[in-house]
Amino acid sequence: MFVQTGCRRVLESLIETAPNPAGDRNHGDYHAWNEGEDSAYRQFLAARRRGYRAFFKLRIEEQREYWAWRHSHSEPDHDNR
Repeated sequence: MFVQTGCRRVLESLIETAPNPAGDRNHGDYHAWNEGEDSAYRQFLAARRRGYRAFFKLRIEEQREYWAWRHSHSEPDHDNR
């Protein structure tokens, strides 16, 4: 029980200090929502001919669609987690 509480607190503090973390539940990671991630998101929207909508206002299904695309289109040296 102490280990779970300690791990949860460490994880929460890491998430709180990251700039605008975005959870990717299907891949089990978090991404800092910064200029690079926003740029990738806009590329995703353009490829699908969709207008801009704030990522954090999308339905969960739409966010998952983006993360699936993002992981398949990441640059080899890109690590935004």
